[in-house]
Amino acid sequence: MGPRRLQNSLPCDLILRPFAKGDGAASFDVFIDAVRNGTKEHYTAEQRAAWAPVDIMPATWEDRHLATTAFVAESERQLEGFMTLTAEGVIDMAFVRPSAMGTGIAVQLYEKIEAAAHASGMTRLSTQASHLARPFFLRRGWNLLAAQTVQKRGQTLENFRMEKHLGSS
Repeated sequence: MGPRRLQNSLPCDLILRPFAKGDGAASFDVFIDAVRNGTKEHYTAEQRAAWAPVDIMPATWEDRHLATTAFVAESERQLEGFMTLTAEGVIDMAFVRPSAMGTGIAVQLYEKIEAAAHASGMTRLSTQASHLARPFFLRRGWNLLAAQTVQKRGQTLENFRMEKHLGSS
């Protein structure tokens, strides 16, 4: 699969803002939609079900994201995507609704995350990228360290350990 081309334009009413109290349910919905529908070309139905097994948001979901540097992309209709960065420099979650893929939303979220990393003095970022996310990160100067397999609820999924060294601010 070659580079993803922008297929649509950004929603004209798109707002990028920090993740806030009350964003939990909408971000969980983005996560479920992205995993179950957006990764169909890369993971089996059983793998996707193991990755996103429940329809009910875990009680710790919102607090987990409030404890990170996180941004959301919101249109008038709904939350379209979100991305999180831990204090250790890990991009832990990066999800966009399948209906919004290819619009540039992920790029804008990533630029906010990388700017926040620079502002806080981080010199290195890391992530465990899915098959879908790997080319996105590679196009932004990330290095592929290794493919790895992880176990999720009896399923084996492949993802990729990646890193990016940040220049001085």
